[in-house]
Amino acid sequence: TDAYGLMTRKPQSSFSKFGRMLGRSIEHGTVKDVLKQYYSMNIYQNETRGGISMKLGDADYSPEELTAMLLGHAKEFTKAFGGKEIRDCVLTVPSFYTLHERAAYKMAAEIAKLKVLALIDDNTAAALQYGKDRVFEENHTVLYFNMGAGSTQVTIATYNSYVGKEGYKNKTIGNFDVIAKAWDENLGGTDFDMILTNYFADEFNKVLGSEVREIPRAMAKLRAQATKSKQVLSANSEIPVKINSLHNDMDFTVLITRAKFEELCSDLFARVTTPISEALAQANMTVAELDGVELLGGGMRIPRIQSILSKFFGEKQLGVHLNADEAMALGAAFHAANLSTAFKVRKTGMSDYTPHAVNVSLKSIIKEVGLLGSLFGSDEAAAEEAKSWSRVTTLFKARSRYDLKKTIAFHHDHDISCDLTYTDAASLPPTFGPQIAILNVT
Repeated sequence: TDAYGLMTRKPQSSFSKFGRMLGRSIEHGTVKDVLKQYYSMNIYQNETRGGISMKLGDADYSPEELTAMLLGHAKEFTKAFGGKEIRDCVLTVPSFYTLHERAAYKMAAEIAKLKVLALIDDNTAAALQYGKDRVFEENHTVLYFNMGAGSTQVTIATYNSYVGKEGYKNKTIGNFDVIAKAWDENLGGTDFDMILTNYFADEFNKVLGSEVREIPRAMAKLRAQATKSKQVLSANSEIPVKINSLHNDMDFTVLITRAKFEELCSDLFARVTTPISEALAQANMTVAELDGVELLGGGMRIPRIQSILSKFFGEKQLGVHLNADEAMALGAAFHAANLSTAFKVRKTGMSDYTPHAVNVSLKSIIKEVGLLGSLFGSDEAAAEEAKSWSRVTTLFKARSRYDLKKTIAFHHDHDISCDLTYTDAASLPPTFGPQIAILNVT
């Protein structure tokens, strides 16, 4: 709350949405979406570090550094509450994160002097929180719908159990497998805020006679009021909006109704069920085959979204067994306790997968030396054979389980270049290249 207040008073000195810039270039679709949201951040592509930087005065900050400050703040209040310095952590990440974003987040944690025990998908962490106190003898399938501030994620998990050893006794242990996941990376609470922000800007322009969008402080106030108005409209049918001295001693006054809000956001509401349909198709399931639906994230509090979901799922009850805001963190904490040797906790089996396939391409690195360009003094035929040597294979298929390791064995006499790429570029954001890394093995 303090930070939001500061962002309204001093927008040019405030950073926001930097978590959505981790491991991404300024050309990334999500970053472009953030740049359209009237923040006053001076963002540019830093060619020296090969990533985004933000300028404030004479200082430059990377998204990793800013995220590290956020994690450092979390360390401080955790120590104040628990009395101990935190060194290890489990961090939740969106389902759509590629290796680039995951590595950048891990780097931010290292800057904050935190050791990352694991990264876990947001919805998978919530699914773990749901399953840690429940043991299902027969398959029990739950769909998780999670609309947060920046994105919408849908995950389907199937719960079951098995008999395993715990100490000297046999015990029934709960287990779940993630069987499908889909998302809309740019459909979240902020997108609804921006629709209202632009509506307010248009209304104020009629009074101002010029473009308010060019005035950072006024836009910061309108954006903050849009968020507040959206929240009030979740419980009320209308809200009178007034901002004193928005700009040039001119007040802003407007009445916004829930009906008008829903009309303005009709295009966003039309996208709500798309990731649900995609996840069901992946799992080869129908709505009728689901045993439960759980709602997560602040976005699900919008009445129209609840109405859309109720209509889509029919007679299925929309579950609210989990804390919509905290379930992800609670599940991650339980996973951390399982990974740590300092805690003895109930065992719960968990299996998740990466949505992206990874290819590896190998080829020779040839250094030509000598007056005639001979290869290490060898004959021309051997040189040509080494040059033409290459191998391409799928290292990990799409939907490969996390923690899977693979060894590729081959025989070759020369240095090699190892090129790692995502196989299916269509599954990545439009502006995101498939390249992961190029490693020279010499």
